Amino acid sequence: MKLLIEHFYTAFLIGSMGWVVSGDFYCVLAALVAGWLIDFDHLYDCFIYFLRNKKLSIDLIKTGEYFARNNMIIVPLHSWEITLVLMLMGVSNPSYCAPLISASIAHGAHLLQDQWTYRVRLYGYFFVSRMNQKFAHQGFCRARNG
Repeated sequence: MKLLIEHFYTAFLIGSMGWVVSGDFYCVLAALVAGWLIDFDHLYDCFIYFLRNKKLSIDLIKTGEYFARNNMIIVPLHSWEITLVLMLMGVSNPSYCAPLISASIAHGAHLLQDQWTYRVRLYGYFFVSRMNQKFAHQGFCRARNG
């Protein structure tokens, strides 16, 4: 259950703060989509595993073991480039500024939380970096102590 709500509260808080500051309720929705629902991109990696192995278990999904078995990590929405694009779109578009900035902050908070929790290497959440590494699983996360 933790995996389903891990980023919900942070995204909801960021969106709510955007709503309070701007008066635009869409800040909440934008923050939830960008900061919480981006984890649906894990389904992309799960699908690759399923195509190769014709099976998938809930344990593989809960543990993230499908990354190791695929020997790759793609998660296309886990990308600092998206955070930057959302921020630039918000700054340059006064009509949708508050929701886009809220989305950008929530997306960045998601990446920071993941980067810290899972000890992702410094440039791991840059899509271009993952692509240059051929989406290699090895070295994506720094070794855990203990």
